[in-house]
Amino acid sequence: MEYLVIMRIIVGVLFCFIFCHLMSAQSSKTYTGSFGPQVFMIEVPEQWEINNVANVGTVFIALTPADNKDDAFSENINLVTQDLTGKNVDLQYYIEYSEAQIEKYITDVEALQGKYIEIAGLPSYELEYFGRQGGMMLKFKQHFWIVNEIAYILTTTIEKDKLNIYEPTMSTIMNTFRFK
Repeated sequence: MEYLVIMRIIVGVLFCFIFCHLMSAQSSKTYTGSFGPQVFMIEVPEQWEINNVANVGTVFIALTPADNKDDAFSENINLVTQDLTGKNVDLQYYIEYSEAQIEKYITDVEALQGKYIEIAGLPSYELEYFGRQGGMMLKFKQHFWIVNEIAYILTTTIEKDKLNIYEPTMSTIMNTFRFK
C-alpha cells in the first residue's frame, strides 16, 4: 500500500515536471503597447491572438486558441486602464472601489482575496476570485497599478474546470508584464 502511494507521488511529480517543461518550451512573442506616455511589454505564447481593442479603457486582449470546435470561451489576459487625473485616488482606495464593483457585477463571487505586492518594481495589488459570468464559473486574477494618475488592471480569465491547463501559463505571462 505504501509503495502505491510513493509511486503516485513520483508519477505526479514527473507529470508536473514534463508539463512545466513543455509549457516553458513554447515560443512566445512580445507585445509592446502604450497608454498615453506609459509604454509596457508582455510576452504571450506565439499561437495566441492579440487584439488591440477599441473599447473604452481596454488596451489589449490576448486570447488562447480554441481547445476544440465546441470551445465557446477563450481563456484570456487583458489590460484595462482608467484615467484618474485630478481625482486624488491612491491604490488602496482604488482597490476598495474595485472590490465593491466586483461584488456588484459578478455573480456568485467566491474566495475574493488579495494582497499588496511589488510587481515590475512598482507598488501593486494582486486580487484573485471566482465568479460567474454568462453562465460560466471563471477564475479571475488581477494585478493593479496606479502610474502617473492612470490605473492599470491586468486580468487573466480562466474557466474554472480548465485551471490545471491554463493557470501555470497565465501566471508566467503575468510575470512578464513590465513598464518601460
